[in-house]
Amino acid sequence: MIWLRHVERALGALRTPINVVVCDIKLPDGTGEELFNRLCETATPPPFLFITGHGGIDQAVRLMRAGAADYVTKPFDMPVLRERLSSLVMRTPQDEFPATAGQGGILQVQGIHVLTPLTR
Repeated sequence: MIWLRHVERALGALRTPINVVVCDIKLPDGTGEELFNRLCETATPPPFLFITGHGGIDQAVRLMRAGAADYVTKPFDMPVLRERLSSLVMRTPQDEFPATAGQGGILQVQGIHVLTPLTR
């Protein structure tokens, strides 16, 4: 697992193979939506699971139509989030985004610390 708080650092980290991105909408130097959109300009990003305490239906629909894998609002139940995250990891083609040894293949951008069966 890699934990980053800034859009610019996350853009650099996403040049390496990542299975799933857990991304908060509000980041110190921008938004998770901006990060996702910038990635979509040049490549197909890994599955993004967005989390937010400030989102709305319009934002969720916009992100899902743009290709986000999931959108979760805070507060949320950790077992539900773990299940949704595990589901995303399981359906990610391993040859497209292979897990990196020691990282569990999950990039977390701001927000929460998630332990899944793959990262324990």
